[in-house]
Amino acid sequence: MIDNFSDSQQVMDLGSPGITASTTFLSDTSSELTGIRRTLSAEAGVGAVNFVVIQVIGSGSILGITNSLGSAGTASILWDNFGTVDFNQFANALKLDVVKLDDKMITVEMIVNGTSNSAFTIAEVGEYLFDFTSFSNASLFDQVISLEMKLTGPLAWDGQFKLSAVAAPVPLPPSIFLMSLALIGFAVVRRNTIV
Repeated sequence: MIDNFSDSQQVMDLGSPGITASTTFLSDTSSELTGIRRTLSAEAGVGAVNFVVIQVIGSGSILGITNSLGSAGTASILWDNFGTVDFNQFANALKLDVVKLDDKMITVEMIVNGTSNSAFTIAEVGEYLFDFTSFSNASLFDQVISLEMKLTGPLAWDGQFKLSAVAAPVPLPPSIFLMSLALIGFAVVRRNTIV
């Protein structure tokens, strides 16, 4: 478990120039990664009516992001300070649960060690898998030192999310499926010729 969002934290950017950030160390019950630190960063864009709020409400175990009507804000969540971890030992994908999303399309980008990334465009509630092989440098998953999730969208986008590392089912390649069918066919033909 990377972060079950049970440790409360909040950051708000009120449209000032630059990025507003808040950093906290997570408790042992919030993550299986020892010493992990979470940094929330918000950037609403400059303007008097612009704001973006990133909020982790511990009792609900949800990451919530809210933008004002004039903001197409960017939210970033960075996890680091947990040493070097081989994610391949316990997972092959990162799972993002989109619990709530208004009727707007957003982009979610996952970044490992500040360099390897994978992105999705998301328009509805559901589960989204970021398979390790979809990242620009999948070999980094055996030596992860940081993980970042960036979320961007149009004006006034809001959403609620959960994140975990999972062992996703691996689909069978078509060649294995066809070979299985052939073996079954040989067995049936052989049985019919013996009888």
